Amino acid sequence: MKELIARVLNAFCQHQELRGLVVQQGGSKALIPIANSSTEKGERQAGQALARIGITQDPSIAFPGNRSCDVVRPIAKLLKEENKSIENFEALMALGNLANVNESTRGRMLRESDCIMSIETYMFEDHAMLRRAAVQCVLNLCQSKVQVERFEAPNDKMKYMVLLMADEDEEIVKAAGGAVAMLTSASTKLCQKIYESSQWEACMLNTLANKDFEVTYRGAVIVDN
Repeated sequence: MKELIARVLNAFCQHQELRGLVVQQGGSKALIPIANSSTEKGERQAGQALARIGITQDPSIAFPGNRSCDVVRPIAKLLKEENKSIENFEALMALGNLANVNESTRGRMLRESDCIMSIETYMFEDHAMLRRAAVQCVLNLCQSKVQVERFEAPNDKMKYMVLLMADEDEEIVKAAGGAVAMLTSASTKLCQKIYESSQWEACMLNTLANKDFEVTYRGAVIVDN
């Protein structure tokens, strides 16, 4: 029964214009327990429905209070290689929006090791749209002090983010530039870490000489930091 309910609600959520009505009628509240306790197919359908709601509806309204934290795990469970690319993409988009809600939601995403590790894995994906959504999600998580500390740790996270500022996809360049600007604003240690990338100069020039002024602005903030 739960699986069938999830399939019906997910069918509604395929249509962008119906998602607000599903939330209004209590659909998002009904989907969370199904996403946590149903058949494998039921949980996947419920997770996808929640992700679709999280993409087009304001997450703070669709998932008020602690509900924004409760939907993190069901949506993150869609980040599996065996799932369809559209499910991965919708999950990354929804998680990116959830990361903007509040620090509690960001904290839940960063504490759920499967969640943050899956998001970061998709930053290396060949599929441009998936890679873009993953980088944008990581950018939004950079508002958290926990994320800053993760980048400060002995790893190559900062080095890779700097390299992404020279990516072929302009939206990835914009997101990576925004992340580096936020991280260098928050931490002197991360300012020094920029130079760990052998291509840091070319990456910086790509932002400063970019035709998109939003990217140029991010580059200027990084240089200032």
